[in-house]
Amino acid sequence: LETDYWGAYLGLIKTYSLFPGMNLVLDGEAGIYYTETDYSGRLVYNFAGGDEAGDQRFDQALSLSDDDVAFIGAVNAQIDTDIGFGTASLFALGEYYSSAPRMVYADADTNTEGQQAGGLVERTEIKDDDAWTLTLGGRVTVPIH
Repeated sequence: LETDYWGAYLGLIKTYSLFPGMNLVLDGEAGIYYTETDYSGRLVYNFAGGDEAGDQRFDQALSLSDDDVAFIGAVNAQIDTDIGFGTASLFALGEYYSSAPRMVYADADTNTEGQQAGGLVERTEIKDDDAWTLTLGGRVTVPIH
């Protein structure tokens, strides 16, 4: 599953002095993106219990694509402290994607077209959900002169 996001964003950043040598940095980005998702592969179902174990039930070559518009937003809060020879930072970064693609194989929940005996549905497609990420971390920055 390959996804490319094409678009532009607006970013804002603000620094607040907490104490001498310590700053709080708040930074955010928001943008609208064209999302292009492609998949190329093969879906194979096998079952046991027929005349021979592993009898092939279903074999499908897949070449799928799905295009969408997505909103992506990010907020970062960071505390920077001067440590003499550089800067030590702690940060929390949260990101939101309104369109995060996922594969749905033999989707019986939303489409009964193509249903075979035994309830197997041939409909395989790319769908999308929204997604959140949260990254917490720290770093030390040492300038090289």
